[in-house]
Amino acid sequence: MDFASRITRFPLPNDAQRATSALEHFTGLDAKLARLIAGTAGCSPYLAGLLRSEADWLVAALDEGDVVARETAEFEELGPEALGPALRRAKRRIALWTALADLGGVWQLSEVTQALSDFADRATDLALRVHIRSEIARKKLPETASDAGGIIALAMGKMGAGELNYSSDIDLIILFDETAYAPEDQQEARAA
Repeated sequence: MDFASRITRFPLPNDAQRATSALEHFTGLDAKLARLIAGTAGCSPYLAGLLRSEADWLVAALDEGDVVARETAEFEELGPEALGPALRRAKRRIALWTALADLGGVWQLSEVTQALSDFADRATDLALRVHIRSEIARKKLPETASDAGGIIALAMGKMGAGELNYSSDIDLIILFDETAYAPEDQQEARAA
């Protein structure tokens, strides 16, 4: 079933001018989707900005599957310089898609918080792996067969429970398995 047909509610725009302005970036929208976009933009300057900047991406993306997996696909191959901008773009898009699904009643609260948590988990994992790979390439960290250089990030609180909301901080505990390294490399790995 397409996104528009699953919309069950609409936010009432607080700022009618902002709502109308947002719709100028879209053409040929289903009436329900247009009403959702206008209401969303009229209630949130932040989301109105995302609607403007992501208009070319949004309409086709709404009817596609798992937004987190889709927007972070193949990020493992990125280097540290490219990963930051790619994650920021993914964050904007996932936040917008999720907000529309939330405000339009397309998703239940548990789906909203799980998507936000899934993205935080994916971003943490990617950042850790890309950083470790970069440090090994720069010879700042010894080579190891261990996954992610023996470093583990455990999510606590709302992230650990899969209940992040739009403004949640992520609480992480970072653990290091020194036995992932040969005995002669353990001191260098600890220092890195």
